Amino acid sequence: MSRNLKLYLAGAAMLLASLQQGVLAADGTSSTASATAAVQLIRPITVNKSADLTFGSIVKPSTGTGTVAVSANGSRAVTGTGAAALTSAAATAARFVIDGEGGQAITVTVARSFALKSSGNPDLTVTTTNDLPGGSTTQTLPASLGSDGSLTVNVGGAFDVSSATPTASYSGQFSVTAAYN
Repeated sequence: MSRNLKLYLAGAAMLLASLQQGVLAADGTSSTASATAAVQLIRPITVNKSADLTFGSIVKPSTGTGTVAVSANGSRAVTGTGAAALTSAAATAARFVIDGEGGQAITVTVARSFALKSSGNPDLTVTTTNDLPGGSTTQTLPASLGSDGSLTVNVGGAFDVSSATPTASYSGQFSVTAAYN
């Protein structure tokens, strides 16, 4: 093979290699590539309360201590020494509805406790319970992407009442928060 042919083939090979690596500027000092951009838009997440947690009317014990509880399904129980519930006063669990994009993972946070207050009296501390599936704060909204997803969370609670607890009306607030993961 002639020397000129060898040089020509070597140059052609180098040019082919450079074309395979990207488009070169005329002077070979820059290169360009493209990327694709994408976004997935989903509906906002909302939490709405549809029922309050109501313990009803409770007769405090004349001696000792009792526990008043409303389960996440709304049933009330009073245990301990001498405390009793008035059957005419209804008890209900709180109910929250979480709406958002179907098929999306969310974290649901329910306050673990809160205070029932009455002016000038010691607070009653309520410990909450809930019916989140599997007891987990991580949930997936039902349905699929492009559809409404809705999850209902019921919240109950329990507190102690003693013969020394002042007779009064007590109230308090707690929250349920939901966020996309």
